Amino acid sequence: MAIESGTGTKGAAGIQKHDVERLTVQAQELSKSLSSLTAEKEFKEFILSIHRDGYTRPAEWTFLTGIIGAMQAQVQVLGDLKQTLFEGDRQVTIER
Repeated sequence: MAIESGTGTKGAAGIQKHDVERLTVQAQELSKSLSSLTAEKEFKEFILSIHRDGYTRPAEWTFLTGIIGAMQAQVQVLGDLKQTLFEGDRQVTIER
């Protein structure tokens, strides 16, 4: 799909250059957002906290382990979506 220069110019599939530019910005923002979720310092502090004697009661422990489990599941879904996105991109690139 060729995107010609100039706003409003359409490529073979009717995609306008400003649409591609917007998608580029969205992809860059997504990358930054995902990177910010891996703030290692916060996780290290959390891990140190849970090793303190009397850190939490059983109900709170259940709550915390449930949140971590749900976050791990979401990370798996995001990983799968990322893989699908990049595999689709590779297939589009091959078809060109």
